[in-house]
Amino acid sequence: MLTAPARFFLAAGRAVGDSALELLYPPLCMSCGKRRAAGFCDACLLEIFSSLGPTCGHCGRFLHSPGAACKDCRQTEFAFTKARGAARYKGLLRALLRRFKLGGEIHLARPLGAMAADVAERECAGFDAVVPVPLSRRKLLTRGFNQAELLAESVAVRLGRPLFPKALTRLRKAGKQAFLTRAGRMANAEGLFAPRRGLFARPPDFSGKRVVLVDDVITTGATASACAAALRSLGAREVVAIAVGR
Repeated sequence: MLTAPARFFLAAGRAVGDSALELLYPPLCMSCGKRRAAGFCDACLLEIFSSLGPTCGHCGRFLHSPGAACKDCRQTEFAFTKARGAARYKGLLRALLRRFKLGGEIHLARPLGAMAADVAERECAGFDAVVPVPLSRRKLLTRGFNQAELLAESVAVRLGRPLFPKALTRLRKAGKQAFLTRAGRMANAEGLFAPRRGLFARPPDFSGKRVVLVDDVITTGATASACAAALRSLGAREVVAIAVGR
């Protein structure tokens, strides 16, 4: 076992080595690859966050003009307390999330996760647990990772709260949602998720707890609401859905 001084000098040596590598090979923007940056450069971040605007106070949808709640929220009862996204799911952010999720560029999990963590830190201070939206078994085998879980890791670290990656399970194949109406998506997602139960594993007890639900994108809110309903069945008294894209 290393002594305390030995551990100190070992850590210091690694830090010096990392600094030297950064001087020789400065990190480049993970988006454009042109500018020196720790994650995304200022120019790419400006492009991502250039069109934020006002949001719905409940579902977090970006609006053209300020309003307490959008039309969708007046017509739909969501199971989550509120939902928030870091930026509009369009342009560069959409391309980055597709590279991350569909292109297998797992290194993007860190800067994208930091964006989700920024939102969670602002909206979910004092919450008790972090849960990612589960992926179907088929997609998990094909893709090799759950993008929501990788993003949720950053959120859990930032909030200093436990991550429950296996709290929920997807009960069935949802089918294609891209061509469904809003009402169709809500109906399609209803009952889609449930607490994960197994022979040797019991679902977590969230009785009276406040839970952060993490996904890469929130569109209609159907998936987030279905997951929130499953978390409430475990006793969660409050569920806030956080995503990178909205």
